[in-house]
Amino acid sequence: MKQMMPRKSTWVFAAICATLSLSVIAAFFILRPGAPRPIVYSTELDRESSIVLISPTSKDCTSSKLHEIKIPNLQEVRLIADKIVYREQALGDKFAQYWLLEPREAQTLPLGPPLAVNPDNGEETLLSPSLRYIAIAHQATRTDPFHTSLEIIDRQTDTPRQVMTETGWSGWSPVKDVLAIEKSSGQLALVTPEGEIQKEYEPRPWMRGMSWSSDGQHITFESEFTLEGKNTQVMEIYNLDLETGRITQLTNNRNNYEKRWITFAIWSPNNQYIAFISSDQIDSSGTQSFDSLYVLDTLSRQETKIANGVRWSWPVWDASSQRLAFISTTKDNNFGEVFIYDVDTGKQTQLTCDQQLKKGLSWSGL
Repeated sequence: MKQMMPRKSTWVFAAICATLSLSVIAAFFILRPGAPRPIVYSTELDRESSIVLISPTSKDCTSSKLHEIKIPNLQEVRLIADKIVYREQALGDKFAQYWLLEPREAQTLPLGPPLAVNPDNGEETLLSPSLRYIAIAHQATRTDPFHTSLEIIDRQTDTPRQVMTETGWSGWSPVKDVLAIEKSSGQLALVTPEGEIQKEYEPRPWMRGMSWSSDGQHITFESEFTLEGKNTQVMEIYNLDLETGRITQLTNNRNNYEKRWITFAIWSPNNQYIAFISSDQIDSSGTQSFDSLYVLDTLSRQETKIANGVRWSWPVWDASSQRLAFISTTKDNNFGEVFIYDVDTGKQTQLTCDQQLKKGLSWSGL
């Protein structure tokens, strides 16, 4: 039986509602052209989902919200090349629709036709910086990331192309339409949307959590090793210079057994700082841990612990690299609230206190 496409009427209605909401946001920017860039995230409460914009300069967590756009079946929201992109997909639906938010023009634009994507099987979609290409990682099993085939769809021609099989992590450069792909051999390859391998780098065992620098010149990754004479795995953060291929170790946890697991390492726009999340041991048995947020100064190699109890999601930098936004739990809320950390002053400011589940944090380029 031929698989039926989803009804477009639901998506069109949602787009109209979103556009009406965006007219309010557009008026905000017209009236306040010098307003600071808002922070964007998605939230869910009682099965109702929304995209929320908040002010990073608010002094009161009860009044930081600039606007909320209710979107049915919202699954994710991302910031791609300073554009807000979100995906709609009903539970159990095999098709997903991507939309581009243009708050200044008060409109939503569909990014091509609906895509056949099954997130229940671990499938993931990645949009290129130009928004022309969509990479879909098809996983054969959720437990083995290397049983993944990577398909790229050209939105101008709607033509799918299988680029590579047996891949692990993959991610678009933030500045051009080039993918970094982890191969099953442990090599990292730079690949064009047409499937041409531009460059390959030496294999590195246990590469995890890779992320691009904002200028597209470096990739950070975490690598795991076992301490000699101890049944303990420790992770370090490394930097790969894509021009020279040189790999530099940025952390030193061999004598610090408390840092057992590192993830979500992300460069600041000026390439001086790396924020990351670490599971820190809090007792000698190693059976209890909590997740802490750190900022690493790559020039001095000094680490600063920012917060405990952070959610496992990407922290985000502002354009100046002086402020870091993150989601952290509080004693009154296990869902997490949005906080800002100022690198210069060390001051933290809580921006939300609505006790709603938050994810997909981005610092908008609006």
